[in-house]
Amino acid sequence: MSLPKAFAASNWRMSPSLAAIAAAIGGGLAILALAKLQSSSSLIFLLPAFGSTSILVFVEPESSFSRPTNVIGGHFVSSIAGLAAMAMFGHGAIALAVGLAGAILGMLATRTLHPPAGSNPLAIVLSSAPVSFLFQPVLVGTVAIVLIGLAYHRIVTKRAYPVRAEGAAASHLRGRISPVMGDEDVRRGPSVQTPCACSLAALERRPRHNGIGSATGQKR
Repeated sequence: MSLPKAFAASNWRMSPSLAAIAAAIGGGLAILALAKLQSSSSLIFLLPAFGSTSILVFVEPESSFSRPTNVIGGHFVSSIAGLAAMAMFGHGAIALAVGLAGAILGMLATRTLHPPAGSNPLAIVLSSAPVSFLFQPVLVGTVAIVLIGLAYHRIVTKRAYPVRAEGAAASHLRGRISPVMGDEDVRRGPSVQTPCACSLAALERRPRHNGIGSATGQKR
């Protein structure tokens, strides 16, 4: 079985096979910790969204979606939107739609966009979750995943986590976020990069003069 180019990027300081295994083990450990915590008490510490959150944290730690502020803040903001929608519109289709719309707007406004958190308003409305949902499982669970991610990347994968907002944005713009694209893809140029990277590359190659005349014509 051949692994995708995702795990061939240079910022994995191990072979592609070990990198894939390390990411899988890390995500599994995060969910295992929360599952053990839940089984040892009568409280809920797991959400379905935590599965996709763990994938981002352990496979794409350089992504802006994986930053601690996005993981914790995104889940928290979207949960507030879900609770507010349920309080205003009950448990029907309108509440579901308003809850998700509010989550999107809230995360964008607070710069805490985290796609997995979009399921929180739906879970809250459908299950009639109480206000305590904000703190447990949301706050406890997200903090636990982030802390496990910090320790795991520092000790095992040696990857930078968390990445500063500026660094994550620049990496996305250049199409160099691992493991979305490998070094080989980056070297091939704009043809395989993201639309933003293609636009940026086109601007960089653009002649630095205005008008129809060439630079030589202007010298005359």
